[in-house]
Amino acid sequence: MFNFDRDFNRVPFSGSSSAATVWSFGFGAGGQRRFRSPAPQSYALFGVPSASYVISEQWNASVSMPITGRWFDTTDGINQRNLTIEPAGVVDYVIPSAWLGGADSARLLGNPAIDFFTMAERNWSNLSGTAYTQYRAGIFFKTGWRL
Repeated sequence: MFNFDRDFNRVPFSGSSSAATVWSFGFGAGGQRRFRSPAPQSYALFGVPSASYVISEQWNASVSMPITGRWFDTTDGINQRNLTIEPAGVVDYVIPSAWLGGADSARLLGNPAIDFFTMAERNWSNLSGTAYTQYRAGIFFKTGWRL
Protein backbone atom coordinates (compact mmCIF):
# COMPACT_ATOMS: atom_id res chain seq x y z
CA MET A 1 0.00 0.00 0.00
CA PHE A 2 1.33 3.43 -0.95
CA ASN A 3 -0.08 6.41 0.96
CA PHE A 4 0.03 10.09 0.00
CA ASP A 5 -1.10 13.31 1.68
CA ARG A 6 -3.35 16.01 0.18
CA ASP A 7 -0.38 17.54 -1.72
CA PHE A 8 0.50 14.09 -3.08
CA ASN A 9 3.64 13.78 -0.93
CA ARG A 10 4.45 10.25 0.16
CA VAL A 11 3.36 9.48 3.75
CA PRO A 12 6.17 7.48 5.42
CA PHE A 13 5.47 4.06 6.89
CA SER A 14 4.55 4.25 10.57
CA GLY A 15 2.37 2.63 13.21
CA SER A 16 -0.40 5.16 12.55
CA SER A 17 -0.25 7.06 9.26
CA SER A 18 -4.00 7.13 8.62
CA ALA A 19 -4.47 10.74 9.85
CA ALA A 20 -2.10 12.14 7.19
CA THR A 21 -3.21 9.85 4.37
CA VAL A 22 -5.55 11.22 1.69
CA TRP A 23 -4.70 8.94 -1.26
CA SER A 24 -3.88 5.22 -1.01
CA PHE A 25 -2.88 2.92 -3.85
CA GLY A 26 -2.39 -0.80 -3.52
CA PHE A 27 -1.91 -4.00 -5.44
CA GLY A 28 -2.35 -7.54 -4.24
CA ALA A 29 -1.48 -10.68 -6.18
CA GLY A 30 -1.60 -14.39 -5.63
CA GLY A 31 -2.09 -17.84 -6.98
CA GLN A 32 -4.29 -20.78 -6.13
CA ARG A 33 -4.63 -24.49 -6.75
CA ARG A 34 -8.23 -25.59 -6.21
CA PHE A 35 -8.80 -29.26 -5.37
CA ARG A 36 -12.32 -30.43 -6.15
CA SER A 37 -14.25 -33.64 -6.04
CA PRO A 38 -15.78 -34.23 -8.51
CA ALA A 39 -13.29 -32.84 -11.04
CA PRO A 40 -12.22 -30.55 -12.59
CA GLN A 41 -9.59 -29.01 -10.37
CA SER A 42 -8.05 -25.68 -11.37
CA TYR A 43 -5.22 -23.19 -11.09
CA ALA A 44 -5.73 -19.44 -10.79
CA LEU A 45 -3.63 -16.29 -10.82
CA PHE A 46 -5.14 -13.07 -9.55
CA GLY A 47 -4.28 -9.42 -9.09
CA VAL A 48 -6.19 -6.68 -7.30
CA PRO A 49 -5.30 -3.03 -8.02
CA SER A 50 -7.04 -0.57 -5.69
CA ALA A 51 -7.21 3.13 -4.84
CA SER A 52 -8.91 5.16 -2.15
CA TYR A 53 -9.40 8.88 -1.56
CA VAL A 54 -10.38 10.76 1.60
CA ILE A 55 -12.73 13.42 0.25
CA SER A 56 -13.47 15.06 3.60
CA GLU A 57 -13.80 14.13 7.27
CA GLN A 58 -17.14 12.42 6.52
CA TRP A 59 -16.70 11.17 2.94
CA ASN A 60 -14.32 8.57 1.46
CA ALA A 61 -14.28 6.82 -1.91
CA SER A 62 -12.51 3.67 -3.04
CA VAL A 63 -12.30 1.53 -6.16
CA SER A 64 -10.77 -1.86 -6.89
CA MET A 65 -10.69 -4.25 -9.81
CA PRO A 66 -9.90 -7.87 -9.01
CA ILE A 67 -8.72 -9.75 -12.11
CA THR A 68 -8.61 -13.56 -12.08
CA GLY A 69 -7.35 -15.99 -14.72
CA ARG A 70 -8.40 -19.60 -14.08
CA TRP A 71 -7.25 -22.77 -15.89
CA PHE A 72 -9.19 -25.96 -15.29
CA ASP A 73 -7.69 -29.43 -15.58
CA THR A 74 -8.73 -31.29 -18.72
CA THR A 75 -11.73 -33.50 -17.95
CA ASP A 76 -13.49 -35.60 -20.60
CA GLY A 77 -11.50 -33.78 -23.29
CA ILE A 78 -12.63 -30.33 -22.09
CA ASN A 79 -10.11 -27.77 -20.88
CA GLN A 80 -11.87 -24.61 -19.71
CA ARG A 81 -10.07 -21.26 -19.41
CA ASN A 82 -11.73 -18.25 -17.73
CA LEU A 83 -10.88 -14.58 -17.24
CA THR A 84 -12.92 -12.62 -14.69
CA ILE A 85 -12.84 -8.92 -13.84
CA GLU A 86 -14.82 -7.43 -10.96
CA PRO A 87 -14.63 -3.61 -10.84
CA ALA A 88 -16.14 -2.27 -7.60
CA GLY A 89 -16.65 1.14 -6.05
CA VAL A 90 -17.62 2.28 -2.56
CA VAL A 91 -18.54 5.72 -1.29
CA ASP A 92 -18.35 5.82 2.50
CA TYR A 93 -20.19 8.37 4.70
CA VAL A 94 -18.92 8.47 8.29
CA ILE A 95 -21.75 9.59 10.58
CA PRO A 96 -20.60 12.78 12.40
CA SER A 97 -19.75 12.14 16.04
CA ALA A 98 -21.84 15.20 17.05
CA TRP A 99 -24.94 13.34 15.81
CA LEU A 100 -24.09 10.46 18.15
CA GLY A 101 -23.48 12.50 21.31
CA GLY A 102 -19.76 13.25 20.87
CA ALA A 103 -16.47 11.56 20.06
CA ASP A 104 -16.61 9.14 23.02
CA SER A 105 -20.12 7.95 22.09
CA ALA A 106 -19.12 7.53 18.45
CA ARG A 107 -16.07 5.45 19.49
CA LEU A 108 -18.26 3.25 21.74
CA LEU A 109 -20.66 2.69 18.83
CA GLY A 110 -17.78 1.72 16.52
CA ASN A 111 -17.68 4.99 14.55
CA PRO A 112 -20.67 4.04 12.38
CA ALA A 113 -20.72 4.71 8.66
CA ILE A 114 -23.00 4.15 5.69
CA ASP A 115 -21.47 2.61 2.56
CA PHE A 116 -22.90 2.92 -0.95
CA PHE A 117 -21.57 0.01 -3.00
CA THR A 118 -21.68 -0.92 -6.68
CA MET A 119 -19.96 -3.74 -8.55
CA ALA A 120 -19.93 -5.52 -11.89
CA GLU A 121 -18.60 -9.00 -12.58
CA ARG A 122 -17.67 -10.04 -16.10
CA ASN A 123 -16.47 -13.54 -16.93
CA TRP A 124 -15.12 -14.65 -20.31
CA SER A 125 -14.56 -18.32 -21.10
CA ASN A 126 -13.37 -20.44 -23.99
CA LEU A 127 -16.49 -22.63 -23.52
CA SER A 128 -19.75 -21.44 -25.00
CA GLY A 129 -22.53 -20.77 -22.51
CA THR A 130 -20.23 -20.15 -19.53
CA ALA A 131 -19.51 -16.44 -19.99
CA TYR A 132 -21.66 -14.07 -17.94
CA THR A 133 -22.07 -10.53 -16.62
CA GLN A 134 -23.55 -9.73 -13.23
CA TYR A 135 -24.23 -6.41 -11.46
CA ARG A 136 -24.65 -5.65 -7.76
CA ALA A 137 -25.43 -2.53 -5.75
CA GLY A 138 -26.27 -1.95 -2.14
CA ILE A 139 -26.23 0.22 0.93
CA PHE A 140 -24.50 -1.06 4.07
CA PHE A 141 -24.35 0.11 7.66
CA LYS A 142 -20.83 -0.37 9.01
CA THR A 143 -19.21 -0.16 12.45
CA GLY A 144 -15.74 -1.05 13.66
CA TRP A 145 -13.62 -0.96 16.77
CA ARG A 146 -9.86 -0.64 17.10
CA LEU A 147 -8.43 -2.71 19.92
